[in-house]
Amino acid sequence: MKYYTVQKLSAWLDANNKGYLTGNEEYIDKEWFLKSYKWMMKQMTKRLINYNNEFPIWLWLDISNISFSELLNDEWVLLEIELDDEHVLLSNFLAWHHVLNDCSLDDDCQITKEQSWEYIFNEHDLEKFGYGFEDEDLQGTIGKIDCDHIKVIKYLLNNC
Repeated sequence: MKYYTVQKLSAWLDANNKGYLTGNEEYIDKEWFLKSYKWMMKQMTKRLINYNNEFPIWLWLDISNISFSELLNDEWVLLEIELDDEHVLLSNFLAWHHVLNDCSLDDDCQITKEQSWEYIFNEHDLEKFGYGFEDEDLQGTIGKIDCDHIKVIKYLLNNC
């Protein structure tokens, strides 16, 4: 399946030297998002084959989900990636914000907040909360991508 990601040009150049792209803790706002990312990494460990606790690379199935207006202050590259589905953990982008905001997805007192977060991976569970599971609703995570699966679509260079 085809996925898309936007990465800093420096990360892409580094990946070319190493032969693979990985997520990088350096780019995470640790005060706001580190707990959420660590939770996602635990989910990736449980749900993905060949995942080795790398920080996530965020992928999109629908290129229209990528907000290019936020990419003004640096040099970026838009990448197209061809991957087998079992290597990517799909989740609902909007429901993921419950994890980012550290709030429950379900008010059911029978489950913990963290248990409710696991709904973001399940189409059936998400339906009852009004979330979809179509390509435009989804994001993906993976820990490492070999460069031979990646094609550069576009360089987004800051010309200021």
